[in-house]
Amino acid sequence: MNELAAFMTARLDEDEATAKAAYCEGPTPQQPTAPPVGAWWTTPQLMTALGLGTYLDARHIALHDPARVLRDVEADRKILAALKRAEEYSDHVFGPVPPDDIAPGEWPGERIRAAAQVLALEQVVKIRAERFDGHPDYRQEWKP
Repeated sequence: MNELAAFMTARLDEDEATAKAAYCEGPTPQQPTAPPVGAWWTTPQLMTALGLGTYLDARHIALHDPARVLRDVEADRKILAALKRAEEYSDHVFGPVPPDDIAPGEWPGERIRAAAQVLALEQVVKIRAERFDGHPDYRQEWKP
């Protein structure tokens, strides 16, 4: 999972940098805030009037403004952090998965819960990473 987590972190860094660079005025890249309502880059009517696409194209673009991308990046970083904490807890308390001296059918309940949490978070990361499947570094074995 470390390689997938590193892949995701790199893609999130790229998305974050792109979103921060998209701010035209106002907040600094270190302190972004949501654009004001009616800001030119989120106004579908103005984009349509300028011939920058159809109203539906403009609405789609407006829904992916930099502030929203940054919120998505932050949410994905929280998922990666939760996975790391779960893996560290499981490894610290129970050792590597699976323990050499205990068959999976004999695992204590707490061990089963810890392993299930790690597996569930790994699945979430795989699902979130799948949106980058067109990237040259994405591996097909990461597909959920």
